[in-house]
Amino acid sequence: DVNLCLSSDFKEPGQDIYILGLTADELGGSEAASQLNLAGGCPPQVDLLANRLRYRTFYRAVQKRLITSCHDLSDGGLGVALAEMAMGGRLGARVDLSLVPVLHGSLSWWKILYSESAGRFLLTIRPKDRGRLEELFAGQCLSRIGQTTSGSELEIFLAGQMLFQMDVEEMARAWKKTLDW
Repeated sequence: DVNLCLSSDFKEPGQDIYILGLTADELGGSEAASQLNLAGGCPPQVDLLANRLRYRTFYRAVQKRLITSCHDLSDGGLGVALAEMAMGGRLGARVDLSLVPVLHGSLSWWKILYSESAGRFLLTIRPKDRGRLEELFAGQCLSRIGQTTSGSELEIFLAGQMLFQMDVEEMARAWKKTLDW
């Protein structure tokens, strides 16, 4: 049903931002490793059974019209997905990386941002649908990590402490500049 298609742009201020799936220390072969010239590291591992259940549940959430936008967490991981969603909707967001579920304890903030662990999604929902979404994904890895804002800044926090903020329009100009031959 074409009416159920999702785009990745943030739609409106005040929507909840959720991450589906676990983030692991999987930067081997990643965009970050390539850009920073990092050798080695673990490449993303695929958990077919967990992903299958997650994808089927995600499909049901889409059918129930609970999800307003969605982005895969592949090339560039969470950091790139957040930037692309903010630039697409020209909306800001406030995200706390300490709320991102990680495999085996804790990860540094930059690994949380740039890990390319497979099978993960970043999505937004209306706050009124929070209970329905969380009930649908009960027993699966789902975490609310932030909210879209009416501001023009993408703000990244770690346990309530701001790590950095970026102006959405400046990010868009920087991205477009690479296409300006």
